[in-house]
Amino acid sequence: MKRFFYFSIIVLCFTACGPELPETPIFSVKYYNADEQLVALKDGQTIEISTFDEGLLPIKKLLFKGMIYSEESFNLEVTATREVVEGTFDEFCAFPTCMSSDGEKKQNFQFSVNQEETVFYAHFDADETGYYKIVYDFHEKEKPDVKISVTVIYKYY
Repeated sequence: MKRFFYFSIIVLCFTACGPELPETPIFSVKYYNADEQLVALKDGQTIEISTFDEGLLPIKKLLFKGMIYSEESFNLEVTATREVVEGTFDEFCAFPTCMSSDGEKKQNFQFSVNQEETVFYAHFDADETGYYKIVYDFHEKEKPDVKISVTVIYKYY
């Protein structure tokens, strides 16, 4: 009987005192890859963008486009951390709102997500060819540590 009691206490302690599982976002994010397929973005993923926005040609702006899915409304914040390079420009949009870069290393874009599917896109252009990196952290405004972070390498040519 004592063994059962001690065993029960140990199991209860491991169950109650065990490691807490990390919180996950209440939304998911997908993007259109080079083959125009909608693909899930995973936290920590790196992708390369070399596709220009056909709707803007002859203006050459690279396009990072996708969808945000959520079953509930929330305040979305996208934190962009970029390499600051003279002669580059970017913007981030969550339909129907667009916000231009402020030219700083770190910038927060805030949007209200009020539907199950929200289109987002980012445009990037530069004066010179090259590889440019921006890290986007998608998160609820109130929970900056519960995020989906993606590194985007813009291949501008």
